[in-house]
Order: sequence, then structure tokens, then C-alpha cells
Amino acid sequence: MLKQLGREGVTELVCRCCELAQELAAIAETTSGLELTAPSPTNVVCFRYRPEGWSDGPELDELNRRIQAEVAAAGDLFHTGAQLSNGFCQRAAIVSWRTTPEDVPMRSWMR
Repeated sequence: MLKQLGREGVTELVCRCCELAQELAAIAETTSGLELTAPSPTNVVCFRYRPEGWSDGPELDELNRRIQAEVAAAGDLFHTGAQLSNGFCQRAAIVSWRTTPEDVPMRSWMR
């Protein structure tokens, strides 16, 4: 990658991926039913779906595991989950040079 993009190109790519992650984190923080589950100072965003009135626990974790599995199985994007101290969450790591701002809104990948 360094040979192809050069130092400035790699720097631009890393910065752009982090900026897109910040957009995703802002969406998770401001969208009803979603919550950011960890700080996201880099290109990784951890969040989960929390229906109104649901508490932390196995039921919420299982719901988010099912969401993660369904999104991953759809094959439109590489999507993983993570077990954090506050429960299971969706884990998005933005790393592709092909990811654009149009790809970030959840409506584009969480139906």
C-alpha cells in the first residue's frame, strides 16, 4: 500500500477512514434505538441496537448477535461483533479505500 499510495496517500486514507468512523459514531449517538458502546477515537465504532425499555443482559446481547449475523450473512459488507464489558455490540471497522460518505448511514446496510 505504501508503495502504491505513498506516504501522503496512506495518511489521507487513514484520516478519511477515521473521519467516516466519526460520522458513524455520531449517527449511533443520535439515532433512537442505537447507542454507542465505547469511545471511537479511531476507525472502529462499537454500537448496538437497544429497543426502548430493554436493559443490559442476555436478551439484548442475543438480539445484537442475531443482527450481526444477519448483516454479515447478507454479504454486502464485512461486519463483526464484539463482546465488551457492557455487552455484545456491532463492531464496524472502516478500512477500505472504497468506503465513501454515502456508505456510512445505517439505512445503507442495516435494514
